Amino acid sequence: MGKSAFSAVAVPTTAFICVVILGSSTGNAQEKSKVEKALSYKPVQRTVEYDIPAKQDVESCRLEKAIDKFKKPGFVVYDSSGRLLRLFLDINGDNNLDSWSYYKDGIEVYRDVDSDFDGRADEFHWLGSAGTRRGKDMDKNGTVDRWELLSASELAEEVFHAVRTSDAARFSMLLVSPSELESLNLGEVASKLVNVRIGEASADFDSFVKGQKQISNQTEWTQFGSTRPGLVPKGHDGLGQDLLIHDHAAAVFENGGKFGQISLGTIVEVTPNNWRLVELPQMVEEGQVVQNGGLFYSNSVAGDVPSQIADSAASPEATEMIKLFEEYDALEKLLLKATGEVEVAKLEEQRAELLMKLAMASTELEEKQNWIRQMADTVTSAYQSNKFPAGIDFLQKQISKINSAELSDQIPYLEWRIIYARFSVGHQNEDRRDRTKANESYISDLAQFAEKYPNSSFTADAMFQLGLNSEVTERDDLDQAVEWYDKCRKSFPNTIFGKKATGALSRLTSQGKAIDLAGSTLNGQAFDLQSSQFRGKIVVVHYWETWCESCIEGFEELQRLGAKYEDKIQIVGANLDQDAAKVKEFLSKNRSVNWPQLHSPGGVDKSPLAIQLGIATLPMTILVDQRGNLVESNIPVDELDREIQRLLRQDTGQASRPGTKR
Repeated sequence: MGKSAFSAVAVPTTAFICVVILGSSTGNAQEKSKVEKALSYKPVQRTVEYDIPAKQDVESCRLEKAIDKFKKPGFVVYDSSGRLLRLFLDINGDNNLDSWSYYKDGIEVYRDVDSDFDGRADEFHWLGSAGTRRGKDMDKNGTVDRWELLSASELAEEVFHAVRTSDAARFSMLLVSPSELESLNLGEVASKLVNVRIGEASADFDSFVKGQKQISNQTEWTQFGSTRPGLVPKGHDGLGQDLLIHDHAAAVFENGGKFGQISLGTIVEVTPNNWRLVELPQMVEEGQVVQNGGLFYSNSVAGDVPSQIADSAASPEATEMIKLFEEYDALEKLLLKATGEVEVAKLEEQRAELLMKLAMASTELEEKQNWIRQMADTVTSAYQSNKFPAGIDFLQKQISKINSAELSDQIPYLEWRIIYARFSVGHQNEDRRDRTKANESYISDLAQFAEKYPNSSFTADAMFQLGLNSEVTERDDLDQAVEWYDKCRKSFPNTIFGKKATGALSRLTSQGKAIDLAGSTLNGQAFDLQSSQFRGKIVVVHYWETWCESCIEGFEELQRLGAKYEDKIQIVGANLDQDAAKVKEFLSKNRSVNWPQLHSPGGVDKSPLAIQLGIATLPMTILVDQRGNLVESNIPVDELDREIQRLLRQDTGQASRPGTKR
């Protein structure tokens, strides 16, 4: 499966910790610089809420050595009231930071830890009011690979976010692993049933997400729904030990004041305060019976567990599937222990072969398709992390088998995954020429894919990416961009890419013409770029999100331009963040960002603001003249001043000519 959506950022460097610990104070300017540097570091996991001082408050913060109070080398940052903001420590005394702590309201809420002291964080701890989660990053790529602590409530929240973001990798980490299942000592009957349920959950997650209609980008997590946990005693249906469960647990969410639920079925505690799913979630629909849950209660809606196994075992197809599941579990355990590159690659290939066998052994067409996609996701993920160097060759060899099984409709998916895997690996190369070559191959592959599979759903993405590449590369070719966007618009008008292509066409072909942009501000006021209130003013629209540092870096120049030209220009922010409250919090801490802010959630992928004009990269800034006509569809912030001066001179010249009408 693909990697989780968690984002990684760089951790503090050795050089800075040496300066802070060993350097001496040489003046207020240097101390301010140290504080700013310390406050610039961010948690590896971006889902953390922690205190970020407003720019004007940074001067009143102070940085001190940690050795006296915390008995370890490092440094601590306090705000003006003496509350803790950051605590960065050198745990093992090697003059390198190993622990980075972040605080909210003076309480530690999150900590990154470098447990093996190689300079990269590999453990993530949520603390205090942020919860109890603790995740482990096995391959040091900034994503959680294993949850070591995850409460029942936090499990439900993770399921919700996995569904909302269609993140199969995030979901897979919430299922009971083979080693965890073994440790539960469920007995042969229940273990086989759980194995089947886990396999089905993994294979059917994508279909479940695509089939549900209740959760969108605007949907918000609310709470965990369940009564007190239940204890299934040792001996019940062959259990080898007591089992703590929540039966018919739910994740509760909100859509514009209306509440809904995801039924999690039965969830189990695998270690103290560490919970897992054992089956596929189900959307709770009005009038529909919830079918998951009840795995360990013989009189529950799930029916009698032993009889279920007996019934399924009577089917040769089911027997074969159970056998393959057991082989797969055994292989997963071997992969957890494997260390050598050759051994890992061999096991990854065996896992891929087993996934193909599961696809061919499945009786339902949809399940066959899901197993093939999981195989493609697993192989390309291993290829990108250098665990299966021959992974692309393996996938290409499967195409004939898939064709012979009358599953040719899945081949575009395999080829699509191959294209992105090659591109990803190529961009990991440190040599700039190799990265350039990888990008050229990627563009060539996309064009060939679009020609080979003109009706594939992935072709809409390919065409849009080809248009975007033509628009933003150093050798930008706007005519080529328009051609690709137009193809995407005509071929896939009802897809998100078709709609974005329509917006991009409007932006690229409207130079010197009136351009439409409408929406609402953060405080709910209507906005229309063609409104009379903007006539006579130059308008600068700056698209941004709070995570985008390069977007925020442009704010200082925008502020300077606003002060320089005053009522001659109007700056407008167009924010695409999912969470409006987060944007408001950012603006409250950055009072200098005082221009109107449009807001529509969904990011560059799905925000209506992004779709209107085909915004696909951030930051992006457009420039509109005094008559509401587009001047520049994507102008760097540092070039705005020159263009504004040109427009003002041009406007003055036109106004001074006899007979000129405004």
